[in-house]
Amino acid sequence: MEFYGTLGSSCADEEILYRLFQAGMTGARLNLSHAGLAECSELLNSCFHPAARRAGREAKLIIDLQGPELRVGKLPQPVSLLKGEQVILGRDGIPVQEVVLECTDPGREISLDDSALLLRVEEKTENGLVCRVLRGGTLGSRKSLAVLGMQPEVPTLTEEDLRNLDLAAEFGVTHILQPFVRGKGDLDALRLALAQRGL
Repeated sequence: MEFYGTLGSSCADEEILYRLFQAGMTGARLNLSHAGLAECSELLNSCFHPAARRAGREAKLIIDLQGPELRVGKLPQPVSLLKGEQVILGRDGIPVQEVVLECTDPGREISLDDSALLLRVEEKTENGLVCRVLRGGTLGSRKSLAVLGMQPEVPTLTEEDLRNLDLAAEFGVTHILQPFVRGKGDLDALRLALAQRGL
């Protein structure tokens, strides 16, 4: 049996990771939904790999790609959305993927952060979607987004996924998780991307 722990702020310390390896952890998972491999370089190079070496373990590292899920873009800070107020999704407001702007029309509802927040599109402009907040709350960067009642076509691998695959060998990645698999085509796309990188 192998035991993997998820790397994050609570274990971003070589000594803590060393003790986890000593306790039986055989590898670690890194969720790349909110930060790329390059942004995690200090955690990997200064903490994870040295801790594995000290514990006499192979540094098994799983990366969990973003995959085809729709998400809000990066925000400079969390945004408070109040019920009843208007908010803009797009170039003049909260960043979202272009496919969301292209496929969404007035009257559609959009859920954010696993349905914690709910918006209704009132107007579509050149620069985005003007929405009314139906269920408010605080929205953070890279939170999930769903256009209710439809499934926009999004590629299997995001640009960030491809950049992370470019760096996978450099950071000692041993396993890759492809989330939100919709069918064989998603697995084939990942296999092709890996083969193109000699992985």
